[in-house]
Amino acid sequence: MKTFYSEHFKLKEIADGIFAAIDSGRGALGNAGIIDMGGFTVVVDTMMTLQAAADLKSAAQALIGKPIKYVATTHCHGDHVRGNQLFDEAAIISTPSTYEAMKERIMPQVKMQIENESAYLSMLTGQLETEKNEEKRSELRSSITLVEEIAKTIHDFSLRLPDVTFEDKLTIAGSTRTLELLHFGSAHSISDTVVWLPDDKVVFAGDLLFVESFPSFQEGNYRRWNRVLDELNKLPFTCAVPGHGGVGGKEDIQHLKELIEHMIQAGDAISAESAAEQLLIPDKFAKWSAQSLFFRNVKKVFNDRQPDK
Repeated sequence: MKTFYSEHFKLKEIADGIFAAIDSGRGALGNAGIIDMGGFTVVVDTMMTLQAAADLKSAAQALIGKPIKYVATTHCHGDHVRGNQLFDEAAIISTPSTYEAMKERIMPQVKMQIENESAYLSMLTGQLETEKNEEKRSELRSSITLVEEIAKTIHDFSLRLPDVTFEDKLTIAGSTRTLELLHFGSAHSISDTVVWLPDDKVVFAGDLLFVESFPSFQEGNYRRWNRVLDELNKLPFTCAVPGHGGVGGKEDIQHLKELIEHMIQAGDAISAESAAEQLLIPDKFAKWSAQSLFFRNVKKVFNDRQPDK
């Protein structure tokens, strides 16, 4: 196997010619994929920063050495699309809802980050100096690293929107394999798509799947999420690449479903937002990363129940 090193992600060949690029905690933030289709390459998502995306593109060229013909977009969030501009030779594919969300939200988010990066970094640094909880300190260190990575290239960012949209399913056929983009509607985001490789039994699940990492309820339809996971689980995959966390399988769908249900039930049960901070993370999930999202998600569920929200 050819090799490629990046400080932003670790590569794992999960089938012949199919690579997962797993975020390593610097400038990627989200996972991505590289797929050899025979005469061309498909990339799945493009990560958060331009430096991570540049490495992803270089990895595709080093590992496969064929033209990158398509970029498959799993959803609209910046950690999966903000590297798009570097894939200028490729057609970028998404659902119409993802296209519209990117068009409306990405540039305002980038502008806000540019305006607030110094103050935000100072706030995080101050919190790290006073925080005693080691799990929270670890999250703060990760956030500081990410903010610093974003700042390196954010002034060079330009929005590259998808070129091709599809509604429910799009098939891409190569000389060695076929892949399908399958749209599952809203769960984690406003519009969630997976990349399914039926012959290889591999699915790039985007942020429908988190492996040993807490998911976010801040957008999408979290009360629908577990039903979507049931539908996703009907695919006969043996390997699932999540949007966050390491490569997983069927059992990780079940673990995530249990966590989602627990957080929804907790948010439905509390009588005040502040009560969320008193909850304990179940032992089964105590070592998962991004634990602050547990409390944010429970608060989100509680606040969504309020009539004035």
